Amino acid sequence: MEMLADFGEVAVGLAVVACLIYVGYQLRESRSQARADTLQRRLDTRIRTWQQQLEVETLHSAKDKFFEFELYREDAALHEIEELTLRERRALERELMIELTYFQNLFYQRTHQLIEPADSLPLDYMRCFESAPQRRAWKDQIRLTNHFPPDFVRHADTIVKKYDEVERRMAADEDADFSAVVADVFDLPAPPAWIS
Repeated sequence: MEMLADFGEVAVGLAVVACLIYVGYQLRESRSQARADTLQRRLDTRIRTWQQQLEVETLHSAKDKFFEFELYREDAALHEIEELTLRERRALERELMIELTYFQNLFYQRTHQLIEPADSLPLDYMRCFESAPQRRAWKDQIRLTNHFPPDFVRHADTIVKKYDEVERRMAADEDADFSAVVADVFDLPAPPAWIS
C-alpha cells in the first residue's frame, strides 16, 4: 500500500512538473508572438507614414526623367545625377526606404516561419534594386544608417551583387532579354508549362 502511495506522489509530481513546463512553453510562445505582432505593427506604421509623406507627382517626375535621359544607365548615386531636383532625389530615396522596409517585414516573417518561403519569393530578387542608382543608394547611404538587421543587410547585399551581374551581362550583350538574364542570374525556376 505504501508503495502505491509513493507511486501516486511521484505521478502527481510528474504531472505538476509537466504542467509547469507546458505553461512555461505557452508563455514563451505568447511572448514571442507578442513581439512579432509588435514588430509587424511598427513596420506597418512606418510604411504607412512614409507613404503619406511621399510626394507621388515628384516621384513620377523623377521616374520620367530616368527614362527620358536614360539615367538608369548611369552608375551614379542619386545626389550625383544633375538632372534630378532635390525633391525628386528625396522622393526616390523615400520610395526605396518603403520598399526596403516592406522586404524587411517579409524577411522577418520568413525568418520566424510566420510565412512559407514560397509566399515570399519577391524577397529573393528584391525588384527595388533593379536600377543602378537604387543599388548605389543602398551601398552608399542606407547600409550606413544601421537601420536594418545584419542578416537582412547580408541578404540585400547578395541581391545587389546579383543585379550588378545582370547589369554587366546586359552591357556585354545589349540584345539580351532583361527578364531572361535576371532569371538566369537569380536561378529562378522556369514558369509552369501552362503559363508559357
